[in-house]
Amino acid sequence: MILDSLKNARIYYGLGERFEQAFKFLENVDAKVLKSGRIDITDGLYASVQMYNTIPREQCLLESHKKYADIQYVVKGEEVIGFSHLGQNYPEPVGNFDEAKDLAYYKGESLWIPLREGYYCVLFPDDLHAPKGTLENSKNVIKIVFKVLL
Repeated sequence: MILDSLKNARIYYGLGERFEQAFKFLENVDAKVLKSGRIDITDGLYASVQMYNTIPREQCLLESHKKYADIQYVVKGEEVIGFSHLGQNYPEPVGNFDEAKDLAYYKGESLWIPLREGYYCVLFPDDLHAPKGTLENSKNVIKIVFKVLL
């Protein structure tokens, strides 16, 4: 997992061309015109604009992916994201892995990390994460989640 501010995004261009394209997209995004939904950027890279209210941490499930890395960037608001590493704390699967969605859910312990406006986290396949958690009080969040094919 990587946690950083958008001002340092250029440091991570070396992760690959798709990561660089995602960070350049963020550097040029106009938050005033964002609408919920999917934005196809290039082959193997798309973004999902999400607008929601944070929820109590105990309602957040850990999730993982096999084919994609996530870049989760908070445009507006703040949340906490639960973090664990696949294999740590022996997370309990909730259902089966969904190949079509590249998604599995788990119950387990998390380290809760604040994700505030202007910050992002990069999550790789072994990084279990539970987004949308409430930091102190429920907040309205606008977030862009990039799916980066590895």
